[in-house]
Amino acid sequence: MKCEALLRLMRTCDLFLAVFLVSLWSFCLSRVGFAETVVIGADADALPMGHSVALEATVTLDNGAPGVGYVALPYANVRRWGSHETTDGRGKATFLLPLPNPGPVRLQVLAFPAKDSAVSEWIWVGPPKDNQTVYMATQFSVDDTVRKTTLFAVSDDRSEVFLNGHRLGDANSWQKTTVFAGIEGLMSKGVNTLAVIGSNSSGPAGFLSRLEVETAKGVSVFRSNGSWKGWTEAPPAWPTPKCDEGSAVTVVGRADQGVWAATMSDWPEMQHFSDLLVGTVMPDRGIKSNTVSIKVSYRTFPTPEPSDRLVCIQWEPWFTPSNAYWQTAEAVPVVGYYDSYNRDVLRQHILWFMDLGIDFIMPDWSNHIWGKQHWDERPDSTNDSNLQSK
Repeated sequence: MKCEALLRLMRTCDLFLAVFLVSLWSFCLSRVGFAETVVIGADADALPMGHSVALEATVTLDNGAPGVGYVALPYANVRRWGSHETTDGRGKATFLLPLPNPGPVRLQVLAFPAKDSAVSEWIWVGPPKDNQTVYMATQFSVDDTVRKTTLFAVSDDRSEVFLNGHRLGDANSWQKTTVFAGIEGLMSKGVNTLAVIGSNSSGPAGFLSRLEVETAKGVSVFRSNGSWKGWTEAPPAWPTPKCDEGSAVTVVGRADQGVWAATMSDWPEMQHFSDLLVGTVMPDRGIKSNTVSIKVSYRTFPTPEPSDRLVCIQWEPWFTPSNAYWQTAEAVPVVGYYDSYNRDVLRQHILWFMDLGIDFIMPDWSNHIWGKQHWDERPDSTNDSNLQSK
């Protein structure tokens, strides 16, 4: 009898344990969602070349909740095409995609989880000047033993980085992130100092950093921002100065905005810029949607009647990934961050011009000519290197 009672008790405990584990799993799913599906639909399955189709994408988490704040990228025949959008509170994003080429078009959307809304800021000391050297520092506290520390840094033009008086090295690029890993041995429990000597030869200037500090309590992130202090000359006790004696630095802009964002290919707080560019092949990352097929038909244009009035439009084909990509515009072009020399972009522009009744265009590629007396005075970097062979 005692054995039977013990077995019944064990079965009861197993049942309670199973119920507890299922409840715990359900609770975790309700708190932590992972994107499961991206479903797209279009308002048409056929249209003439150069016309647009409205595409809607819906991101749903595996717990049924909408995927809010996801970056959604449309693709046509596995190549980027159309503006990138962010999903709204319903997990939805809408695109208006012009389709310039006749034939079958397979549309898909790739979605990426939203990055942290808090991002590092580009900082400097006062306005940038040619042949300038500045000093910047911040202090932060860690109240537990540090397990791991990683510093990410980029700079325009150059920076020399110190942690608690120890020189870590140089960050001499605004295109590729310099990563200082394995520096936890230089950290202290209590107040720590991160200091930078920034140098600028000419043009824009800035320093950007993200410091990740892991302890038993989790990971803390310390970003470059307006709380840093700066000096135009080396302060006493450099590179461990008293930060309360410095002046507030100038915030140049957020990491994901401004003149540098276009060329920052691997900054941890940003969507990879290469993912946004029109014409790039769909990567093996992100959450892939179903496929929607559209049949695009060829169409002819009537010969315009003779007129004594001609309509001309200025057309600037100098938008390229390394030159200008609409980074200062209030919105993204309907075809996305495009290269003016992309054949599909050129074709769509011409189709729009014809639909609008434009008689001729005036191409203007006269970029970087201010202050120049001759065309060949422009630097080689004015144009993308990949355009030199075209």
